[in-house]
Amino acid sequence: MSGCVLIAGGGTGGHLFPALAVAGQMQAMRPGLRLAFVSAGRELETRVLGRAGYKLEVLKARAFRGAGLAGRLASLAVVPGAVLRALGLIRRYRPGLVLAVGGYAALPLGLAARLAGVTLAVQEQNAAPGLTNRVLGRLARVIFVAFPDAAERFPAGRAEFTGNAVRPELLERAQAAAAQRPPAAQEFHVLVIGGSQGAHSLNQALTGALAHLAGQQGRLRFIHQTGPADQEWVGRAYAQAGFPAEAAAFIEDVGRSYGWAHLVFCRAGAGTLSEGLATGRAMVCVPYPYAAGDHQRLNAQALVQAGAARLLPEEDLSPRSAAAAILELMQAEDRRRDLEARARSLARPQAAADIARRCLQLLQEAA
Repeated sequence: MSGCVLIAGGGTGGHLFPALAVAGQMQAMRPGLRLAFVSAGRELETRVLGRAGYKLEVLKARAFRGAGLAGRLASLAVVPGAVLRALGLIRRYRPGLVLAVGGYAALPLGLAARLAGVTLAVQEQNAAPGLTNRVLGRLARVIFVAFPDAAERFPAGRAEFTGNAVRPELLERAQAAAAQRPPAAQEFHVLVIGGSQGAHSLNQALTGALAHLAGQQGRLRFIHQTGPADQEWVGRAYAQAGFPAEAAAFIEDVGRSYGWAHLVFCRAGAGTLSEGLATGRAMVCVPYPYAAGDHQRLNAQALVQAGAARLLPEEDLSPRSAAAAILELMQAEDRRRDLEARARSLARPQAAADIARRCLQLLQEAA
């Protein structure tokens, strides 16, 4: 085996961007390291990895959850063929380490790594591990967990609490934008982010909330990640209500947006929450109620219990409740600043470097 790492999984920004953060740190620590990503080849992965200059190997796989019995049986049926193709990738790249970052595309490469005797590590971003990482966690040498309680869901002694990896360039962009941000008493900035695909219910609630925020047009500003389907009508709703806003299907420079914001109104995916903590932002979390294992609710509860975020359950989400949450933290500076301070206290901004350093240690041990 050689000095090569394969990073397996992805599918959503919550899996992809922490993996990118770790990859960047590994290459900074070990120039010349051979590294490639293996995923299902969704549009987000292809675009982001291509821009970052990483090699992407597409390994087709299918999700298990939410597909019904027939769908799950069909998913199981393709696993042996996917594992065989994954073994072909391992023979071609001869990696010393496979890092599985979640998502169903990680399963065949993780299984192939075990069969081929390649060291396997797992990166778990959520408070409740998904099915793929639960399976691979039984085979892995090390599992990196973002929430301390997640360690209990893996074999004893293998989980290491590192926090979730956040890209250093995101933090740098956030810091630069925060230095240019007007005081909240002058302009109050709200970042609405429903994950990499947007969130239709958040889009409806926040645009509906504008009627309850009438009279605040001179102070309130919005940046809103809508997802591709809702971008046009969300942008039009802000314009018709007279609120300055940027509505984007996907925010490319999300670090700037975090730095610009005084309040983040968001889903509770691990990536978004980790970025919010690392940038020290007050957050109102609306967990996606159908997330696998209810992991978004568990993610949010971990922050709420530490006093680092507010929870607004989906069943309580409405234009009126969204407006009330914004107005409360807009008017109560002390409460917002307390959320910010507690968020910073939970942040693990060195997580990417810590995970990368441990991965390189595993790679060295396998040499």
